[in-house]
Amino acid sequence: MITPSRLRATDSRVPSAAFSRRTLASLLTLLFVFMLFNATCAAQSDFWAPAVDKGAHLPADKVFPQGRIFPYGGYSGVAVREKENYFTLHGPVYGDAVYTMRENAKAAGMYAIFTVGIPMNFYETDGKPALNLTPAEIAAEIKRQVEAVMEDETIAWWYLMPEELRPWRVKEMEYLEVAARTIRETDPYKRPVWMYDPGHRNASELAVTAQHLDILGKGMYTNYSEQLGSRIWCRWGIENQQKALAANGRPGAIHIAVPEMFQEPAPEDAAKIPSWARHDVYLALVSGAQGVVPFSLAYRSGFSQSSWEAYYNAYAKIARELNGELALGQVFLFGERRDDLRLTITAGEQTVWPQLKPGFIDEIYAYPSVSMANIAYGNQRYVFLVNSSEEPVEVRLDGFPAEPTYVRDAFTNQPLPVIEGAVSLAMPGLGVVGFRLSQGYIWIDSPPEAALSAPQTPIEIEAYGVTPSRVDVRLDGELLYGGTSLPTDLYLRPAELTGGEHRLEVTVVDASGNTEQASRVFRVEHLRLAQPDLRWGATLKDDIHLALDLSIAPHEVRRLVVSLTAIVGGEPSTQYVIYSGDAVPEKIRLETARFPDGAYDLVVDLAVTTGITASFTERVVFANWQTLSDALLPPQTLGWFGPDDRLKTVDRSDGWEFTTDNPGQFFGDGDRMRPRSAAAEYLAWQLQNLRYFTLTFYARHSELERLVTVAVSSDGATWQDVAYEVQVAEQAPDGRRKLLVTGSVPDSSSMRYLRVTVAGDPTNDLEIGDVHLVAKR
Repeated sequence: MITPSRLRATDSRVPSAAFSRRTLASLLTLLFVFMLFNATCAAQSDFWAPAVDKGAHLPADKVFPQGRIFPYGGYSGVAVREKENYFTLHGPVYGDAVYTMRENAKAAGMYAIFTVGIPMNFYETDGKPALNLTPAEIAAEIKRQVEAVMEDETIAWWYLMPEELRPWRVKEMEYLEVAARTIRETDPYKRPVWMYDPGHRNASELAVTAQHLDILGKGMYTNYSEQLGSRIWCRWGIENQQKALAANGRPGAIHIAVPEMFQEPAPEDAAKIPSWARHDVYLALVSGAQGVVPFSLAYRSGFSQSSWEAYYNAYAKIARELNGELALGQVFLFGERRDDLRLTITAGEQTVWPQLKPGFIDEIYAYPSVSMANIAYGNQRYVFLVNSSEEPVEVRLDGFPAEPTYVRDAFTNQPLPVIEGAVSLAMPGLGVVGFRLSQGYIWIDSPPEAALSAPQTPIEIEAYGVTPSRVDVRLDGELLYGGTSLPTDLYLRPAELTGGEHRLEVTVVDASGNTEQASRVFRVEHLRLAQPDLRWGATLKDDIHLALDLSIAPHEVRRLVVSLTAIVGGEPSTQYVIYSGDAVPEKIRLETARFPDGAYDLVVDLAVTTGITASFTERVVFANWQTLSDALLPPQTLGWFGPDDRLKTVDRSDGWEFTTDNPGQFFGDGDRMRPRSAAAEYLAWQLQNLRYFTLTFYARHSELERLVTVAVSSDGATWQDVAYEVQVAEQAPDGRRKLLVTGSVPDSSSMRYLRVTVAGDPTNDLEIGDVHLVAKR
């Protein structure tokens, strides 16, 4: 390679003419090579020239366009749920939800898109006339609404109703102009105004409404608009918003994507929902959208739970990519779009276009099947590709610098092969790919972006294209390591860390003073329930074998306690210790049948030798038993329907009679039965998997064995007598006794019938009060 230092004079004598021509030719050749080299170096230098941050002047704690926060909302959502999924805006909402949405947003730590407006009823719907107000009356009412909430800084945007005001209707545009202007004049914080435009509006129609709006966002409902197989329609819509703003929009106005989440797909298309949502949002962002607000996060009639979850999870994943650790929203908002890369579609469908639809797409708009955004952000480059063809395509990217270009996946940050020339790749139908390019970077290979699972996890750091001269490793802000090279013997020990999230940060400075940083968020879970896989409120029965996974070494366990806390009336009650010790058994047996049915908190408490403590709780419900209780109620007369037999027996002899007299003499029991004579009589009940029985008798003696027989049967034909015990529960002064007859049926049997036989009682004094049977579920 020719360098400037090699272009120097070698002889001071005056050359001959021939020599001069040869020398001149050589010098010109050298000069050409030198200029080519300089041009190449300049091109390489320009490629990595740092981009100017277009939002550097904006505060970090406000929503775009007034701040750096990427706008990501959703119609009719749940603020606390969306906050957990990296949404940054709550709303818009409709109806009575307006009255609580600011409080909900504030409680969740979010901003709100707040609705103001007057139900003008321009459409004269529901048989009601339009509301005719003068401009002064419109302004007065809008001002009243804004003044009532304008000091609430939870509000980030104003949302103007009614929606879809028509550009060709004079009264509607008059209302839009007056209402929007009044909002701006009244609001001391000058927050932007948005009114929803319908998806079919083209640039010329949008330009009319855009004159009065700070945010332009029309529906991008691909399936609803019959563009199911032509999702490039999203790009058509975004470009029309851009054209409208360029033509008549307000200075500084922005435009957003309003993707679809309400139409139930055909059963054969349900699996495509994640790719639909991802394609549509990223195509909108690649095309220039500056925010995302799906319609709608509400549960809607005709929209299945499975489809709702598929859409929501897809949009939540995108929200995390834009507003989470990757911060791709900052790239799309404030990066510098460049055109130094060339995209060539080498295989597959070359061109796609929206479906022609009367009223909004009336001519063919052809687009390349793959759309690209080439964005410089800081000293890095981001490249996003979106395939709008339903079929796979292959593409080639040219224009990279000659020196190695280090690549990561923009959506996972995972390292990819180094680029040394052109890049060829295959993309699936509706596929989205993203690359993060740099001249070098730091990668944390360990710990993983998950919970630590071992007593000791190494910290492993890789440097790609970076030669360290200074390295700092910090854990939760505290310096863990400082040196001139990457560490090789650093470890994370859960026994020394509190439970929950932790952040590892690496800063590397090279010899030229350039700084590269990397971070990794990981979790510490000292213990978890490995078996069984329980969900909150899980129903349990029989014996359960609990297995625990610990991320600490056995010798680091100081005390492990597994307990149950009964929940009675929603409050903690009796506690039962299942296991307590300084070791972790391979399995812990939980005999749920030993406890009454009901709700319990299964609690595991761990104390570590280092002083760290950990605990987890799972709500479970024990359901081992089913019961049958028969109070032996007499028949009830139901008018002309006749008597209603309330006895729960499946069989009985004819010699029984109900008695309800003198309940005071029978310890308050007013519903009893007794044999009419001294003949033997029986009663039988049915309950599958019978285990226990309790029978209440009243008599003046407790020797029941000669009078009462209890038998069980699996088929109702063959009976087996079972033993029982008699306990005197109460005794009256006149000698009458309340007797409890209790017994059990062997677990190994499968009895489903119980029969009580009362032999002839010469005194005719024995009565039965009630029956309680318990069976295994």
